[in-house]
Amino acid sequence: MNKIKINKMALPNSNISVAMVKSELGAATNDVGRLCTHPNINKWSKWKPVRHNSVVPITEGDLKTANAGFNLLDQGSAYGVSSFYKNNNFYKFEYLKPLGNNTSPYRLDDFRGYEHNSEIFYAFTDPLPTKINYTQKTLNISYFTLNTALGNVLWSDILGSDYGSLGYVISKDGVASSEIVTYADGFNPKIRQQIDTQIDLSSLLEDEIYRLSAFIKTDRNEFIPIENGNLTVFIYEGKKVTVTLTAIHNTISQKVNWTLSLYNKTTETVIVGPAEIGIKYNSSDFKANPIGDEQELVFPSVYVPALGYFNQSGSFENIPYPNDMYVYFYDYYTEELFKQINIQ
Repeated sequence: MNKIKINKMALPNSNISVAMVKSELGAATNDVGRLCTHPNINKWSKWKPVRHNSVVPITEGDLKTANAGFNLLDQGSAYGVSSFYKNNNFYKFEYLKPLGNNTSPYRLDDFRGYEHNSEIFYAFTDPLPTKINYTQKTLNISYFTLNTALGNVLWSDILGSDYGSLGYVISKDGVASSEIVTYADGFNPKIRQQIDTQIDLSSLLEDEIYRLSAFIKTDRNEFIPIENGNLTVFIYEGKKVTVTLTAIHNTISQKVNWTLSLYNKTTETVIVGPAEIGIKYNSSDFKANPIGDEQELVFPSVYVPALGYFNQSGSFENIPYPNDMYVYFYDYYTEELFKQINIQ
């Protein structure tokens, strides 16, 4: 039999009673201390019992001082956040409930405005890739706040401030100097919003594994890991085929003899091409039409076997003075200049 979820209204802002709280939480106790520490309390509600030394009903300022009950774990740097996620893959914010002592008394009035239907109020692009090809030089990621209940907590409550930054860090685990840090433009902890951010990948190394994480940087220069902030671990896949190209000029025959070797470093057959090998003046772009002694040779797609080679050789004729020329190999399919070398 399917259970029907009943959406309750938030508790009132005054005249809170034990009976109200007990009913809202589905608790089986009338004890204020047990209600203030009950496991059914929804941490995503803005108003709820928190650790604060006040013996009278807390104010908005008191709530911010208590970070809305959230335990913020400063990691000191963006890379520190990335390292934290490595050891805490499924990190969730800890909710610090009151302790019931002089520094953190139980207050039933903390339940004023309590919203039991609150939910996590933000999300990121999902899913994010676990493989990114080396030809991709940027990654777009979206952050957005969800249409949650009005009594939901927001970042300004958690941070205890109306200021802060949303950041992304890409790094290799264990390599502190590898991080790329990008901040979302226009982030405002006080409001619900969507922010699209483009992350530059151009400095990543091929065939390396990276972690992409999100964090909040506070106005106190703290670097805070966040729930669901361990976004993805991905490999920046490099070229499947490596290219070796040599070109030697024979002054007697006036030929430039070239040798091309393609090595497939993967365990599956790779198709290369159609492709072009050519000789051009140093001042010419390899995509430009040939002029003077420049030449191009186009060959169809070739199959490079798994962990194997494809080899081919040939020559460019009638090249008397190649000192100011280069030889290149270009793949039409990937639109990539695989190799460009000087002539020996």
